Amino acid sequence: RHGGASGAETSVLDVGCGPGAVGTELAFLGHQPIDGIDISPEMLEVAATKVLPDDSPAYRQLVEADLTATIDVPDRSYGGIVSAGTFTFGHLGPESLTELLRVGAPGCRYAVGVNAIHYREQVFDEWLENACADGAITKPVLVDVAVYEGDHEHAQDRALVVVFERI
Repeated sequence: RHGGASGAETSVLDVGCGPGAVGTELAFLGHQPIDGIDISPEMLEVAATKVLPDDSPAYRQLVEADLTATIDVPDRSYGGIVSAGTFTFGHLGPESLTELLRVGAPGCRYAVGVNAIHYREQVFDEWLENACADGAITKPVLVDVAVYEGDHEHAQDRALVVVFERI
């Protein structure tokens, strides 16, 4: 959903925003406002430096947050939630999606990248099936993508982008 209005319908949360690459790209594409959360204050400092061509900040706000606990974000705050690189080995399992459901408004669109091996090992499919059966989300669509482009030592690594909406 494109910027212009305010409120949950148009706001996007960049989960595990790191240095701000994904949120900045979304802002360049006109999706605003963008908020970011990350467990690393150092990464949030880098994300805070990201600006758009008009020198406005790419992110409206940045919050230090641990998704294994309740995050300091009100219920039903966002119309879009995106995550790249957060749901992988040594990071987060499917239980953290519960907190992301809480902060998504009804109709919120989710695009959550999950390392393909981690997806299987952590049984993300079970969590998604249960959330769907409970009427919390629409049936998820899985898009298989390469994690890295080009000639890279991990060029064969795959991720699943899990796309669904909050009901």
